[in-house]
Amino acid sequence: MKRYILILDLDETLLHTNDYDKTVWRPYVKNFFEELDPYVYFVLYTAALKVYADPLLDKYDIKKYFIKKFYRNSCISLNNDSSKNLDIILNSLLKDKLNKKNNIPKSILIKNKKLNYNNIIFIDNLKENCILQYKNSLVVKDYYGQKKDIALKYLLKFIKNIIRFSNENVPYYLKKNIHTIKKYIKN
Repeated sequence: MKRYILILDLDETLLHTNDYDKTVWRPYVKNFFEELDPYVYFVLYTAALKVYADPLLDKYDIKKYFIKKFYRNSCISLNNDSSKNLDIILNSLLKDKLNKKNNIPKSILIKNKKLNYNNIIFIDNLKENCILQYKNSLVVKDYYGQKKDIALKYLLKFIKNIIRFSNENVPYYLKKNIHTIKKYIKN
């Protein structure tokens, strides 16, 4: 089975850190990683600094799932706002592939000599971070520590369906099926 690249934001997507520096992880986060690990390459893309993000990932024992991590210095300025550009991720992964630093099949990263977005899923809580590749994006509702939050439980099922039924065309699958998870996203 072909694997996909799943790019994840950190703050208010996977966790919330309150004013007292107490971190609360979104419910089902460990299960999310464990169940999807055989099917996706996880990439972190956060506006946080490395000195903040890495210790959190270590503490919750999910750093091991990420094949690559991108921090604030990888964000771009777009219309006076900070945003994220998946070209940065794909170009970096492609460079790593060429230098034999990852085992991602080249066909997942490039198609017809262009970056291939058909196998990319991007989850963030801020719409402005998804502007450049909105067709690959799921803008999840913000997580602020709600104990009964079940967004990741439903996103897990949805992503498994993408893997099962998308026919290597994530943008098309999202366009046709995003309505099934509208309760958990802002799209």
